[in-house]
Amino acid sequence: VPKRRRKEPKPLRCHGNLHVNTDVKPAVIPRNIKSNNIKKLSERRRIKLEQNILNSREREGKVHRKKAAEVAKIRRITRNKLPNTGYDLWAEDNVNSSVKEVAEYHEKYTKKTKPKAPQRLRAKPSVVPAIEVSHPGASYNPAFDDHQELLKIANEVEIKKLKEESKLEERLAPMQKMSWNEIEQSWIQEMSLGLDGEEEEEEEDGSDSEDADDLTTNPPVRRENKKTEKQRKKEKLKLEKEKKLQEIKMKKIKDSQRLRLKSIKKEVNEIVKQREAKASRKAEKRKAAIANPKKLGKLKFETPDLELQLSDELKGSLRLLKPEGHLLVDRFKSFQKRNIIEPRKRAKHIKWTYKPKSYEKKDHRAIKA
Repeated sequence: VPKRRRKEPKPLRCHGNLHVNTDVKPAVIPRNIKSNNIKKLSERRRIKLEQNILNSREREGKVHRKKAAEVAKIRRITRNKLPNTGYDLWAEDNVNSSVKEVAEYHEKYTKKTKPKAPQRLRAKPSVVPAIEVSHPGASYNPAFDDHQELLKIANEVEIKKLKEESKLEERLAPMQKMSWNEIEQSWIQEMSLGLDGEEEEEEEDGSDSEDADDLTTNPPVRRENKKTEKQRKKEKLKLEKEKKLQEIKMKKIKDSQRLRLKSIKKEVNEIVKQREAKASRKAEKRKAAIANPKKLGKLKFETPDLELQLSDELKGSLRLLKPEGHLLVDRFKSFQKRNIIEPRKRAKHIKWTYKPKSYEKKDHRAIKA
């Protein structure tokens, strides 16, 4: 009796899940794989491989690969080799040099450096000095010329202020003179302007539209209005003549300009000088504006009044001198001028008044504030 062949045991399912499943597509599909099979290659590629023909990119790659292989070979040889000093390591000079090297390494890599503050923190907000030297005329015992000069400066400042006030009054004068009734009447007059004209325009537009409907956009072309060949030739000759005359005119202008080259050069030089002068004036203005305070808040910086004494108020000694200004106010204004703080206004003190509150109790009526 022939022996039965023993069935091979089937793999467990838990092990079978680990095997490659052909039904499931791979996550990453390999692409552009160079095949070594010459039969699968194109004829052109096959000839190149057989004759060992390389393009510039492939030749460069071959050189680079050769160099990389040499570097890797040197690394493999010298990887586990100890450095050969060639001198006495424990000599006094060598020990000092090695200690110095260790100290330098420690300073370079292990020492903690303090973070540097940005430059803008050190930059001054203004070129104006913290304490400005006052005018020599402001001294308790000034020279006559210095005192007169200071008075002149103060006078100019006051005149400028008065001019600004007069300008403002002139602008507000027509508004102040008018009464409420006049303002109401003028407002009604302004608002009613053009109402009558609009009605007339609407009527005119209506009549125009009716006439426009009757007319066509382009008038009809008639046979008798058609131009003949002779007329066309005449028009053509006329246009050519005009063109020639224009060319002659332009030529004459150019010739005249060539003759007056010197005068044109002078004009150009004058324009250049004017522009340079304008640019220098602008640069000076910009330079002067650096010292001016910037607008940091809503309010504008107001320059404080000049601290001066009139000729009658001048005294010969410091004891009899009348004090001018206040030190705290001076410092506060200096901070504003130097863009350290924004210009400020003194807050108004508002006194709140409450209406007395009245309420009734069970035992008696009472009013409490």
